[in-house]
Amino acid sequence: MKNWLLLTALAASMMIAGSCGGGGTTYQMYVTNAGSATVSGFNLHSDGTVGNITGSPYTAGNTPTSLTVAPGGYLLETNAADNTIGRFQISGGTLNPFAGPFNVSLTPSSIVMSPNGQFAYVAGSGSGDVSVYSFSSGNLSEIAGSPFPAQQAPAQIAITPSGNFLYVTNQVSNSISGYSIAGSGALTALPGSPFTTGVGQQPTGIAVSPSGSFLYVTNRGSNNFSGFAIDSAGNLTPLAGSPYTADQAPTAVAWDPSGSFLYVANLNSDDVSGFAIASDGTPTAIAGSPWATGGRGESAIAVDPAGKTVVALNQSTNTLTVFTKDGSGVLKPGFPVNTGQNPSAVIIVKQ
Repeated sequence: MKNWLLLTALAASMMIAGSCGGGGTTYQMYVTNAGSATVSGFNLHSDGTVGNITGSPYTAGNTPTSLTVAPGGYLLETNAADNTIGRFQISGGTLNPFAGPFNVSLTPSSIVMSPNGQFAYVAGSGSGDVSVYSFSSGNLSEIAGSPFPAQQAPAQIAITPSGNFLYVTNQVSNSISGYSIAGSGALTALPGSPFTTGVGQQPTGIAVSPSGSFLYVTNRGSNNFSGFAIDSAGNLTPLAGSPYTADQAPTAVAWDPSGSFLYVANLNSDDVSGFAIASDGTPTAIAGSPWATGGRGESAIAVDPAGKTVVALNQSTNTLTVFTKDGSGVLKPGFPVNTGQNPSAVIIVKQ
């Protein structure tokens, strides 16, 4: 069901048993499964081994497409067919349902928390807008003025580390909507918004650098990705040489936490591309890139908080692939690990 990538980012199989120990730091990894209406939970070790969290998978709404974590140990996930947010409390990695589904805009495709944890931002792919909700102890309330208009089929949201600016890809309009964020959480369109992706077609994935200086967008329809510099007012300026060549149908993008490396998941070539990022934002392909996942239909990608592992979802084979990463950004793949049906989004956190 590759068409679900219009809403989300996004060989042998081996599962390490949940009771088995792994090497190094352990993170919690959660995956939305659009086809089976569940969220899978895993323990991810920095050596690349994976184990199931007790009780996984957990029941979600209809067609879960994105997820985020919120202060106080909560996980929020959007359900595209239900037009809802599902809420869970996290206890020792286990997800426990919290309250009932919360109604949101049409066909929610992306949810992101503000850096201060006070607001949740949701892209409505079907309604062409971004909704804003105040968040407190698992409870959500839509703020005044919400939703705020975007363009056609907004797909994915990214917020600068400062919390001052928000950007959303509009895959039908081939653009990026940019906003300043008020203390109330309200959005105001930037003077130059929307920003065109130029020859880049069907922008989907989006990621802001850890420094807040650069933004990259994957263009699924043109097999490339666009890079922009972010100025102090939030305006986007295309980087020299942008857009840059990726592999086939790039759909999702993630930064290494150091800001030195960028990784792109390619839907139709079943691989991950890696790039070293210069101080001016220019990407250079890492030796050996792209790397095959061993699965098919890459829909999402994430890097762990320490930058030791990179995880790609394989939507068509219902698996994920964990890569270990060395200091030069080179990836070494492990075996694909089983998820639910049509995995659509992934997040890696340390509880």
